[in-house]
Amino acid sequence: MIRTLLITLAVSLMYISAVSAHTIAYSVFDFEQTDDGIELVVGLQPELALTVLGLGHTALTTLEPFDQKMELIGAYVESNVRLTQQGERCVWQTTTDPLRDSLIEQQAEGITVRGLIRCPHSEQPFDIQTDLFVDAHANQKNLLRYRDGEQFVAFAELDRFQDSATVDLRETFTETRRSHPEYRVRQIVLNGLIALTLVLGLGWVLLHVRKRIKKRQDEWRE
Repeated sequence: MIRTLLITLAVSLMYISAVSAHTIAYSVFDFEQTDDGIELVVGLQPELALTVLGLGHTALTTLEPFDQKMELIGAYVESNVRLTQQGERCVWQTTTDPLRDSLIEQQAEGITVRGLIRCPHSEQPFDIQTDLFVDAHANQKNLLRYRDGEQFVAFAELDRFQDSATVDLRETFTETRRSHPEYRVRQIVLNGLIALTLVLGLGWVLLHVRKRIKKRQDEWRE
């Protein structure tokens, strides 16, 4: 009986060790459509963010380690994300969201770094390359998602073996813009202008044709 318990305990410890060794660290890269363009929002586990501050093995019990150091985390994330389009560098200047009131809330929301993406051709696909935290964590996963209403849809996963992907959100965000009230108003105005232009153009053609007919009638009478 005792031997059985010892074997069970040993197997359990081996299993726990194996799970701990393969714990996946992750960050999310969310692409969101805004009125000013596409915004990239990077969410970090607070425990991961500690490594930026040189406190990777510190037990996180409060948010105090992050006080006055959020800009450092933002700069680190920005320096480890490369956005390009047809070989040209895109601009991504980041800011960090304010800290939450409690550690539990912060762990739920993550440390958030965000910024608008400014590429040479705003409506075209672009490439993202990142090695964020992959050197510090062998099992680091960087998940790429796009926002669809209140949901996030994953479309790529980057790690130490695959650190880049092409981001093509033309169809996705076209539908998002079409559902936006401001877009619908602009479409109504644009369609009205197009209709008015067609009516004026048709009127001009008819007037021109009538003048030519009248001119020929006058010539026949003479």
